Amino acid sequence: MVGGGGGGFTNALGQCTAPDSNPAANITWFKNKKHLVADGKGITISSKVKVDEVTGLTTTSSTLQYTAEKGDTDALFTCGTLNALSSPVSFTVTYPTERVSLHVISKGPLMEGDNVTLKVSKCILMFLKRKVVKVENSDSYTVTDVTRDSTGEYKCSIIDNAKMEDSKNITINYLDMSLSPSEKVMKSAGESLALNLQTDASGELRVSWTKDNDKLDKMPKFDKLTYSDSGKYEVVVTMGALIKKASFELVVEGIPVIRRLAKQRGEDGQHKVLTCEAEGSPKPTVAWSVNGTSADESPYVNGKISYKLTIVPTVNLTVVCTVSNELGQDTRAINVSTLFEEVRMDKQGSSDDSDTTKLVVGVIVGLLLATVVVGLAYWLYMKKSKQGSWKTGEKEDGSTEESKKLEEKIEEKLEENSQKVEV
Repeated sequence: MVGGGGGGFTNALGQCTAPDSNPAANITWFKNKKHLVADGKGITISSKVKVDEVTGLTTTSSTLQYTAEKGDTDALFTCGTLNALSSPVSFTVTYPTERVSLHVISKGPLMEGDNVTLKVSKCILMFLKRKVVKVENSDSYTVTDVTRDSTGEYKCSIIDNAKMEDSKNITINYLDMSLSPSEKVMKSAGESLALNLQTDASGELRVSWTKDNDKLDKMPKFDKLTYSDSGKYEVVVTMGALIKKASFELVVEGIPVIRRLAKQRGEDGQHKVLTCEAEGSPKPTVAWSVNGTSADESPYVNGKISYKLTIVPTVNLTVVCTVSNELGQDTRAINVSTLFEEVRMDKQGSSDDSDTTKLVVGVIVGLLLATVVVGLAYWLYMKKSKQGSWKTGEKEDGSTEESKKLEEKIEEKLEENSQKVEV
């Protein structure tokens, strides 16, 4: 007969009884068919013999005290006498815990709001920061909706040995961001606008800015607002997988101002084009004091716009350009002369140039004729002088001196005429 129990320490594992024998039976214990021998430490065997006074037969009982180990799980224990062996008996064996373990089951970095599952082995008590939880009939424990305050050391241990424990450090990542302003802002040109971006995070941050989806090199600064500063601004703050965004819309307004009013003659010379350049926000509208054959406007960009008007002025006139929006208006005037007067002036200028050319040619021809006349007079004079010298020698000498003087005067006159002709 065999009975049994078990424990993690040395205790009575089983009892074997051999009744009604003569002589008294010698009981032996086996584990997995191997003979167990008492060693006074982990194995203790004690026997008792009882004699029946009526029959004289003996009943022998043997008790096995055994200290179980981890390897004894599912071991088969038997007992027997010299001539008989009991059926194998399996006892539930408990043994001291050798090691506990704790693991964090998570995909990727832990964020605020996540649920964190702790996988445990042999643990009974869970130390969750300032809270102690008893884990029974389960190999896991889940911490729900974690926050940054959940960051810290988590432990597990057994009840009767607090020194046997395992621990893990858990970090909950977080990212906070606030931007001011964070909605639509209306400002006047020339004013300033202060931006305030505040961040708080568990790690290193990366900050980027865009304006109307175009990337900016750095955080914008508005000391003196212009119309080109208008737009939608967005800031993106990232830390690992965490992303926070904020945005605001800036509208810069101002009374329209005419920056330039100009005129120019058309390429075909048959019309004039007036240009009125303005700046303001909201978009200015234009009004001309005269009607034209066509009116155009440029795209409205960064608060600037240009209006053009084509006209055919038949008289001299003053044209007024007026630009306006709901905040106010600006006006400027320009004098425009008639196209017909300009045509007459052009023709008169051409006639004057022709008369001047004719005058120069006439002067040159007159000088040439004068030179020919002087030359002819000189030739006749010389001819007469030679005829006189044939009569007397004195006349010849006098005529010679006079001839030289006359020649010098003629040469000087010819040089003067030549210089005038060159001019």
